[in-house]
Amino acid sequence: MLRDGDKVTLDARLARTTIVEEPAGVAEVRVVGGPAAGAVHRLGLGAHVIGADPLCAIAVADPELAPEAVTVRVTPDAITVERALRAAPEQARLKLKGRWADEVAELSARVAEREAAEFAAEARRPAPELGSLPLGEAVEWPEDTLLACGSSLFTLTAIEPRDAHLTPRLEGGVAYNRPPRLRRPEGRRTFKKPKEPTRAEGMRLQLLAAFLPAVIGVTLAYVLDQWYFLLFALMTPVIMVGQWWSDRRHGKKQHRKAMKEYRAMLAAHDEEVEAARADDERRRRSDSPDPAQVLLTAIGPRRRLWERRIHDEDALRLRIGLADLPANLELSEEQGGPIDPPVCRAVPVCLPMRRLGVA
Repeated sequence: MLRDGDKVTLDARLARTTIVEEPAGVAEVRVVGGPAAGAVHRLGLGAHVIGADPLCAIAVADPELAPEAVTVRVTPDAITVERALRAAPEQARLKLKGRWADEVAELSARVAEREAAEFAAEARRPAPELGSLPLGEAVEWPEDTLLACGSSLFTLTAIEPRDAHLTPRLEGGVAYNRPPRLRRPEGRRTFKKPKEPTRAEGMRLQLLAAFLPAVIGVTLAYVLDQWYFLLFALMTPVIMVGQWWSDRRHGKKQHRKAMKEYRAMLAAHDEEVEAARADDERRRRSDSPDPAQVLLTAIGPRRRLWERRIHDEDALRLRIGLADLPANLELSEEQGGPIDPPVCRAVPVCLPMRRLGVA
């Protein structure tokens, strides 16, 4: 049965163009930013090279991308990524004789010069980054973590099934049932940074008050010829010095305890803020899907097709690119002013077309 949109050919050489099934694979690499944003690559087991060279498994037409930038290795246990480094070109030392010796030597020199220039240009390029960290040796590539190479951004995701509900129609075509859009609950957005405890001012040692009774006691012992007054003269300074030392020791102990609690509270605060920042980053990328996600949603089709209604706040919101933007978090310090929020890396920049009207 033929339906609207079906492709038909009578030429066996064009049979491949009629295939509408998605490519197979065990993992999916999407180009989410850069000149080739929107491309989707399904990977099987083995090693796959990402680069600007057309012979790479994932070839991207990016002038800032190295011919062979990174190597992705897919195994049954893990998916790793590492920087693809080329060895420095060696100078060919050929001793030729005969008619073509000069031409071959000149051609070899040109090839060596070009390879040296390419190697120097590749060395000057910034190192690829995985999750804002420079990429070197092989590391595991977590899902939904951005890989930056040149001017392009890649992400690794699981293969999403085609989960849209389609019903064939008698007159041709299929009916698409648009499911209701369920909004996720808003996460915590307000955080207060604990204030560092200050050292309490300890009791000062009052030398005059400590030694004045001693002077009086010595005077009485000399005048009255009663030497037991010397014991009272010595007792008062000893008591005051002992009290000062005890208060000072107790203050240090209390300050160490307060600093230990403060460091624990500060570590917990930093973890909560980082988790909220990462969650905000994921939300913003999900709410404004990248071109690759839009492609898969449209050709699947998948459940997110036409998910926005006209009354939604993000209706008619146009995504124009990616940028590092402050997180949608409110940070402040206890008994202090506001604090600048952390930065979300490579989040969508969107234009509210309903308010702007034209861009």
